[in-house]
Amino acid sequence: MVRFDYLEPKTVQKALTFLSQHGSEARVLAGGTDLLRALKLRTLRPRYLINIKYIPQMSKITSSPRAGLKIGAASTMGSLELSPVIRQKSPALFEAVHLLGSPQVRNLATLGGNLCNAAPSAETAPILLARDARAFIAGSKGETGIPLESFFTGPGQTVLKTGELLAYITIPEAPRRTGEAYFKHSPRSSMDIAVVGVAAVVTLSPSGDRIERCSIALGAVAPTPIRARKAESVLVGQAPSEQLISEAARQAALESRPISDLRGSAEYRRDMVSVMTSRALRLALERAGSQAKA
Repeated sequence: MVRFDYLEPKTVQKALTFLSQHGSEARVLAGGTDLLRALKLRTLRPRYLINIKYIPQMSKITSSPRAGLKIGAASTMGSLELSPVIRQKSPALFEAVHLLGSPQVRNLATLGGNLCNAAPSAETAPILLARDARAFIAGSKGETGIPLESFFTGPGQTVLKTGELLAYITIPEAPRRTGEAYFKHSPRSSMDIAVVGVAAVVTLSPSGDRIERCSIALGAVAPTPIRARKAESVLVGQAPSEQLISEAARQAALESRPISDLRGSAEYRRDMVSVMTSRALRLALERAGSQAKA
């Protein structure tokens, strides 16, 4: 294990002070599920670890009609999984979290860690992208909010600069008649990272016979999680049908940019994008339809 100095700030401002003082020699510790492994393997050798899990607001989950969901970056996956607010306001985020690792992992891993690691296969990224989530970054000049879609810049890379910290994520309140779903394909289900992850969010028109708005996001099939905007455009303004779903799924597969590796060929991944997109759209439409009848 690498030797380091351990720092435990109790406020965001103190954490930012430590980050500013120690620069590239510091690493943020929240859940530590990836960081501690890197320390053991000596692929990372920071001189300082800054533990943010004891900053109260970093672990809060709140909701209001005006502000929507607000989730602190140090919130554990376990707390999201058990939160009635998450289940009510974003059932697909609950589904994504529930499919992440084991209960032991979910009790340690944090939302911020899942996003800041910037793995293309991050389970929470597709549904957060599809729900138009925003990332709020704390720095020396205050907080800055950006679309989560702009947060990822490449595999393992984000817009975070030295001295900055992902503070929280916000998800806007979903319109009425909206349904959402997340599907993940992997060899070992929850105990493996996604080979393909797909989230879909659909809002029906007041009459319920047209798709008023649609978001489709893909994980593990491009250098970063992405929105399949051409596939979305296939659906908006149209009456739901199996033919329309199939066409949107085909377009989503064309928008994906997977690679071939030990876990699957690029062609296989594209095929699975089509399958998972169809499933996600059907379930999202079913949930939106149930709201329209309520």
